[in-house]
Amino acid sequence: MIAKEMSALTLTFDESISAAKAEAVRKSVAGDQKVNATASGTPMWCGGKWSSGDVNGSWTIGYQCGSTRTLPWGYQLSAAVRAIVVGYVSESGLDRWRNGSFAGHLAPHVEPPDYHFHGATKPVYAGNDIDYRDLLTYRHAIGSGGTAKLGVAESVVLQN
Repeated sequence: MIAKEMSALTLTFDESISAAKAEAVRKSVAGDQKVNATASGTPMWCGGKWSSGDVNGSWTIGYQCGSTRTLPWGYQLSAAVRAIVVGYVSESGLDRWRNGSFAGHLAPHVEPPDYHFHGATKPVYAGNDIDYRDLLTYRHAIGSGGTAKLGVAESVVLQN
């Protein structure tokens, strides 16, 4: 499997903030790391597991062959992001594509910030190109408070 992941966090505020305050907020959440990170391609065989993340959270994925032919996945917010969440996180429901064709929308969830969002795609086969996209929305506690939207995506190419 060759995997790539990325995320983008957008914060809006209930009251305006200065450019200097906005930069301080960015550094408090992201530090000196890039907010949008892309993992390098990683080959993975049947039965293998892959994980990667950035300042916003981390993906895990496994490739189960044999009779199950499933691709279990999970996403969890980073400690830095969990620290700014007020209340619950609303997940839009993961969208999936297989070889460029829409393959379904999973049920939305409203969960606490430490929840491990998860699911599985099946059936999957060697050579499949699987793409995922999800949107996590929550209230944040930075400055005057506001709304945060975290878009996450992952793309995997299954190999034997």
